[in-house]
Amino acid sequence: MPLGEIAGEVIAGILRVVGQFVLELVLEILIKGPGYVIVRALRRRKDIDPEGAIVILVGILFWVVLVVGGYVAYRYVAAAGA
Repeated sequence: MPLGEIAGEVIAGILRVVGQFVLELVLEILIKGPGYVIVRALRRRKDIDPEGAIVILVGILFWVVLVVGGYVAYRYVAAAGA
């Protein structure tokens, strides 16, 4: 096996591990975290599945609202300053 193929396999393996780490970080902390906090605050029942689809959906919705709200606020401030 040529040295180039071995190096390619090693680099691909390292990138796969780093990619999995980044994906887990984003999914667990940035999406499921806020989603779980919001769902827990809004539901009467406290037996919420932290891995549930509702938690992920609310987490994604949280970030969409945050980004859109930031954009709208920026446009409002930029228009008021002109």
